[in-house]
Amino acid sequence: MEIYFFILWFVDSVTIIDHSGTIIAKQRFNPRYTDEENAADNQWALGKNLLEVFPGQNFQSSALLAALSIFFCELLHAAPKLYKKFLPNAYLRVAAGGVLVLALTKLLGTTDYNGTGAAVIEAAIDGEAVPYAFLLKMLFTALTLGAGFKGGEIVPIFFTGATFGCVAAPLLGLPPQLGAALGMVALFCGCTNSPLASICLAIEVFGGQCISLFALACAVSYMLSSYFSLYREQHFLHSKLRIVGVQRVHGKWAETDGTHFCTNADGEN
Repeated sequence: MEIYFFILWFVDSVTIIDHSGTIIAKQRFNPRYTDEENAADNQWALGKNLLEVFPGQNFQSSALLAALSIFFCELLHAAPKLYKKFLPNAYLRVAAGGVLVLALTKLLGTTDYNGTGAAVIEAAIDGEAVPYAFLLKMLFTALTLGAGFKGGEIVPIFFTGATFGCVAAPLLGLPPQLGAALGMVALFCGCTNSPLASICLAIEVFGGQCISLFALACAVSYMLSSYFSLYREQHFLHSKLRIVGVQRVHGKWAETDGTHFCTNADGEN
């Protein structure tokens, strides 16, 4: 029987499920409850499906964010290739990128998608976002970085995740404010493959009141985002779904039974 581990309450609860999603062990040691209450919660959860214990909407939104993280990563990797294909000269690429960003900004009549977009992120967390804002931010980011301009990818991830979560949450029966917060953290996790750092980010920014939802969103986004990454240099040592190793073969990550070994510095056979 294959076992998967979900740390749902970060430091005060561990839940173990089997391949079908049935909880086979749970240990909650939350200091906010008595030992008897923790023991009763552990016993109540045994034999139940994870979807019965935690909101299914959270799984759905996290799965969508995992898919969005794959799209975002691939878009950022594809943009510079397209620029180089049509404009081999680096100076022309920079000029073309600047013209495109300027033209789009004038066409939209707003600078919301230039810079960090902190005001838009704040509005999304308050429950307000333009339905297509996340798409425009991804487009602006890809056009800018792909042309050769230097800038960060992390804040655009926060912008995209917050606005997408704010818009998608009501469709799944979640409050838009919660959806924006989950989206911001889960998309970051899916793009960077860093679940523990994402959970710590959630605690630092939003506090620990809904940490179980944040941890679950990060776990699902991490697992379903496969081996796509914002950083091509990122290496994976273990499978996200099974207790086996992984290795990059011909540019693709694949599970290995442990009998294959790396033959070059990139971890490829």
